[in-house]
Amino acid sequence: MDLSAVLGQMEPMLTRMSSSMFGAQIGRAVGVLAGDVLTGTEVGLPLVANGAVVVLPGNIAEFAEGLEIDAAQVQLYLAVREAARVRLFAGAPWLGPQLVTAVQAYARDISIDTEGIEAKVAGLDPSDPQAMQEALTDSLFTSDPSPAQKAALTRLETLLALVEGWVDVVTDKATAGHLPQAAALGEAVRRRRAAGGVSEQLFGQLVGLELRPRRLRDAANLWRALEDASDATTRDAAWAHPDVAPGAEDLDDPLGFVERTAGSGTSELGDDLDAALEAILAGEDARKRVDVEGEAHADEGPADAGPWPTKPGDSDTATGNEGPDRRDPSGDGKPDEGR
Repeated sequence: MDLSAVLGQMEPMLTRMSSSMFGAQIGRAVGVLAGDVLTGTEVGLPLVANGAVVVLPGNIAEFAEGLEIDAAQVQLYLAVREAARVRLFAGAPWLGPQLVTAVQAYARDISIDTEGIEAKVAGLDPSDPQAMQEALTDSLFTSDPSPAQKAALTRLETLLALVEGWVDVVTDKATAGHLPQAAALGEAVRRRRAAGGVSEQLFGQLVGLELRPRRLRDAANLWRALEDASDATTRDAAWAHPDVAPGAEDLDDPLGFVERTAGSGTSELGDDLDAALEAILAGEDARKRVDVEGEAHADEGPADAGPWPTKPGDSDTATGNEGPDRRDPSGDGKPDEGR
């Protein structure tokens, strides 16, 4: 049997079925994760409506086994993490849609892996429909992402790392001094992620994304350094808009982002503005002094010519020397009646 010809005939049907089969793949992934997820948004997506804080006590109890940590502390610590994540999604309304958009951007470029299907089907028993279904489900989509998919994966990885890094920093600060074993719980959560946490499993199965532990550490270091350089308000203000939020390049250079956001770059700009304002004000003061001095000396005239007369013909009056009376030309104090 020529499998290439058979697959060529099946390709239009597989293309039409791709969306439903991708949905089935999501359903399988969610079903597997249902027994592992500890809280409502642990996968990194705002899956719970109305900002509710959801924890799963049964799964948490299973997670706590072998940690040698008080179960109540485990529950409180995970509840704080969930509350921090819910608060972040509520405080940055653009974040959840951006995460979903990244997944959708990846899904738009999904293509059928006909070569993979051919290789799988070649060794199957055609009389075993169950084996055929499993082979098609696991090898339906191509494993070589397109440039658009690579860009979507980079964006998705960056956002997920930033979310988890922020949650790590906020949770550690909130629980320090209140939960005696907060540090041990934080380390347990990090080990769980490194070993393949729920978000790693979900996105690994759906879009082939592997969250790198180093990326998560870089994100936590970025948020921690930003808070140390300024305060928690400045740290959280970085989520105000996607244009001011850190990007993939900022995770490569966390200190550079901190410096631009709250470091010397801001202070230098402020110094430049202050200097410019001071120069403007100094110029205004100088002009005012010139105007005042000009008004004060307006009546003095040239230094070698004495004061200007206030009125034509009143030069003596202006100096306080009235001179002879105009009615007494002779200057004897008697009016000249004959004139």
